[in-house]
Amino acid sequence: MRDKLTDLRAAMDNTVFKGQKFSEESKRNVRNRLKKQPTRVYWIPNILTLTIAFCFLGFSAYFIGQELNLFHQDNQKPILADKTRVIETITDVNTKPEIKSVVPPVNSLLIEWSSDSMDRGNHDYDSLTHSDLVVSVEYSTIQRGDVIYYKTPEIALEQNPNLPENYIARAVGLPGETVEIINGEVFIDDKKLDTFYSKATVRGMEEEEYFEKTNSANRASDESWKEYFATKMEPVKVSDNTVFVLVDHWWRGTDSRNFGVLPLDRVEGKVLGYQK
Repeated sequence: MRDKLTDLRAAMDNTVFKGQKFSEESKRNVRNRLKKQPTRVYWIPNILTLTIAFCFLGFSAYFIGQELNLFHQDNQKPILADKTRVIETITDVNTKPEIKSVVPPVNSLLIEWSSDSMDRGNHDYDSLTHSDLVVSVEYSTIQRGDVIYYKTPEIALEQNPNLPENYIARAVGLPGETVEIINGEVFIDDKKLDTFYSKATVRGMEEEEYFEKTNSANRASDESWKEYFATKMEPVKVSDNTVFVLVDHWWRGTDSRNFGVLPLDRVEGKVLGYQK
């Protein structure tokens, strides 16, 4: 029985599909049908990938922009954050650079001053070169630009015992204002003070003129001078009954950069000019 089944299976294997052939035309038809099958394109994954890429680029650009903006605010405040921006200014039209010769009025002081802390190139306010300084002890208010005569603050004397008991400097910041120095220039309430006494100078010369006119052999360190001309000072709020004072020749004197705001009750008078 087993042998008969084996023979039957062999016979079937020899007869199934025996003689079945495909013509060339049938083969071409099959190939053509295969070519016409539509290719399936998977759009959804591609769109998702592009969306993620655009989101990443957008966030990157945003954060880079924020970092650049913070850099400008911290390092160039408020000058270079936008080069096209018009900077607001405060102009002192009342104070003149020339120092008058005056007849001493009643109730005035005559003082000698030999420091070059106020020198703008002509031994300004130097009574040894010119004549005594006339100080009026009667005044109603202190205005921006006034040169005042005051008692030197104790903290300044502690820092430098060689300072005189009385000093002179110029009122720059008034009560309620905020004074700041940025890149060698004075700003009042974020507005640049535009006047002859609002910049770091050496005997009246600004940076470019100083390097042009002085012999390099007489300069100890050009880098130190560049740092001086780029002087910075954090904002200082001028409280009530005080003023912020600066000498004209910043690197040769002591002022509010060293001891803070000056109480008005330490002011003894206004300097009117040289004695006539």
